[in-house]
Amino acid sequence: MRILGEDFTFSRQERGKKVPYGTAGDCYSRAEGCGQGRFSIDLTGTSFKLTSDVSWIGDTTKIHRTDQTASGRCGGFCGECIPDLNTGLHVEIT
Repeated sequence: MRILGEDFTFSRQERGKKVPYGTAGDCYSRAEGCGQGRFSIDLTGTSFKLTSDVSWIGDTTKIHRTDQTASGRCGGFCGECIPDLNTGLHVEIT
């Protein structure tokens, strides 16, 4: 099974335009490691978990993940990170 990034049914956004689920970016600074865009995935309380092959590509500053959560800080001068297009956001039943 795969989470559809453009399905905003169960997503929450604090401000700005809608971006695909699990994606983040910014145009803050050219300095390396300075990405300010953030994403968060929380499957806690569901019977789903992220599969071990889920990863992100792009301008990634930091990503932390467990079986049921993932959070990341990405970007830096109009950069972004996205779920790897080869695997997407695969989930499985726990």
